[in-house]
Amino acid sequence: MARILVIDDSASTLELVHKILTGAGHKVITTDCGKRGETILADQSFDLVITDLYMPERDGLEVLRDVRRVHPGLDVIAMSSASGKYDMLLVAKALGAAATLRKPFNTTELLDVVNASLKRSESHSPAVTVG
Repeated sequence: MARILVIDDSASTLELVHKILTGAGHKVITTDCGKRGETILADQSFDLVITDLYMPERDGLEVLRDVRRVHPGLDVIAMSSASGKYDMLLVAKALGAAATLRKPFNTTELLDVVNASLKRSESHSPAVTVG
C-alpha cells in the first residue's frame, strides 16, 4: 500500500482517481489546489504525487518543480487534458515528471503508470516513460 497525494482542480477527476487507487489498496489524499498540495506535502510523507498541470493559483509545473527541489526522490505523475500550441505533458516530462497521463484515461492506464512509478521508486532505477 502506497501513500499517494492527488492534486487536481476537477472534483470529478479527484473522485475518480481516489476511487481507483483506494480500490487498488492505496491510501489516497486529495486536494483541489496546488498550493494546498504543497502544504500537505510539507506536513506528511507520500510515496507518489499525481498532479494536474492546469490549475488556478499554483499550476502542476510549479508543483513538479518544487517537489523535485524539496523531495528529489519522490516521483510525480503529471496529467492534463488541455491541448494547445505546446504539449505541456512533454514539458512536464522534461522537467522531471516520472510519467504523464492524458485525460481522459481509463483505470488500466492509471494503474499501469502508478504501479510502474512505485516499482521504480522501490528499486531506485532510472525513470522510464510509460504510455
